[in-house]
Amino acid sequence: MKHLLDHETSHRLSGNYHSLLEAISSFGGFYFQARNRSGGLGKMVDQFSPIMVEHSTKAIDPDNRIEIAVASIVAAHSGLAGYEPIGAPAIDIEFREFPAGVSLHEFPDISEPGAIQKLTDSFSSKSIPSKEVVEWRKEFSPCHDMCPCCQKSAEGRVDQIRSHPLFTILEEARKHQTQLEFRLLSDHVDLATTLNVETLATGGGFVILTGADANCAAHIDMRFLHAMVIDVEELDGSPYSALRIFDMFGNLNFQFMSEDPTDATLWRQICEASGRMR
Repeated sequence: MKHLLDHETSHRLSGNYHSLLEAISSFGGFYFQARNRSGGLGKMVDQFSPIMVEHSTKAIDPDNRIEIAVASIVAAHSGLAGYEPIGAPAIDIEFREFPAGVSLHEFPDISEPGAIQKLTDSFSSKSIPSKEVVEWRKEFSPCHDMCPCCQKSAEGRVDQIRSHPLFTILEEARKHQTQLEFRLLSDHVDLATTLNVETLATGGGFVILTGADANCAAHIDMRFLHAMVIDVEELDGSPYSALRIFDMFGNLNFQFMSEDPTDATLWRQICEASGRMR
């Protein structure tokens, strides 16, 4: 039975999730987006080719710098995306603690035409009204209640988002075309990409950055940015500047690195000038 994709209906894919991920690798490229409680990171992937180690709980694609906790998947849905890029055929891989998730969007010129439709047909699916999927996700949404102090701080970060040191640091990276190794971390997914900030914007409490040629983008929820830790680290014998972003629950959500070890000094100076060094 053919399950046609439309805006009102989602299709819950059944079967083995290892098999689904392996099948995805046969359909060319996708826009791969990962989300955690503090934002998201997405990039174009020419071909998603995960390595499935026997008895492993994870699928790892070292070439694309992607790692997915397959054992933590609770469902997979296909349909037409109601978020960016709106209307693109997509597969949403669902985990506990929504909005934690992974999405693969079919894109013209990089994906095989009809890739998501073919995957939907290959993995016998149950059709569900999209609004029911939204309600279903609420069951997996953890409580993010903040204490009054954290709530007040979160509101202040949003109100003064463009004066926050993170925005200033990213603006400096944009102006000087600093190449950053940008990484989203979570229990369910680990995604990294090389990013030269081309545009930097704010909206809805988020800092939004797009890489050169629009091949990658990230959004960071300033409400959950509780602390930034800056270090100089050595990798393969070379020093790197590293900045890590934590939320008020102690989770490491984002990390970015620069090959220039002096950037760490600049980043610290920006934080110290604002009185927000942690």
